[in-house]
Amino acid sequence: TKTITLSPAGTAGNKLIVVATIFSNTQTLAPTTPASGWTLDLDANPASSGQRMRWYSLDLVGGETTITFTTSDSPTTHDIGIHAYEVSGLVADSTAADKAVGSTFSGGVTSKATGTTGTLSQADEIAIACVMINGSSGGSEAWDSSFNIGTTNVRSWAAYLIVAATTALNPTASWTTSRSVHAGIVTYKMASDSTVTPSADASW
Repeated sequence: TKTITLSPAGTAGNKLIVVATIFSNTQTLAPTTPASGWTLDLDANPASSGQRMRWYSLDLVGGETTITFTTSDSPTTHDIGIHAYEVSGLVADSTAADKAVGSTFSGGVTSKATGTTGTLSQADEIAIACVMINGSSGGSEAWDSSFNIGTTNVRSWAAYLIVAATTALNPTASWTTSRSVHAGIVTYKMASDSTVTPSADASW
């Protein structure tokens, strides 16, 4: 179990989006605090990868200062990463997530695309992408397609983009040292103008 501090504290009416990564195909990784209200938007778990990424979202009630994630087994150092974003202006409840896709697993590469989302349901959406590598930091981590790197830790780094068209997305992450990798992306529908605030980054 790991408790992660949110900074700033949660604002009522906003949504918390968390990408949780774990270096295992078999372990589960799930939020346990708050105890309810979470929606699993994508479980990216390609065969034979030894890697898993999950996108969760939560409607905030306001004042949240921590979240807790629990695994089904004791991880070793750097096995787990948490990337959290607080986003305003999204559609409330579990209908916010629109498109979700996880890539295949690739070995010995220095770039990886998330996989194509398909045409978005509306022009105003927010996309959260993440890539996970087998090994320590790849070096000079970046995303193309104007995605903004928000949080980075030892084995994974996430990025976001506020879009203004329904065009399908397929951003590519890149780094300098060859690694085995997979990636994923989820888009979320906006109800009004949105802001994105990276609120937590942790690994253990």
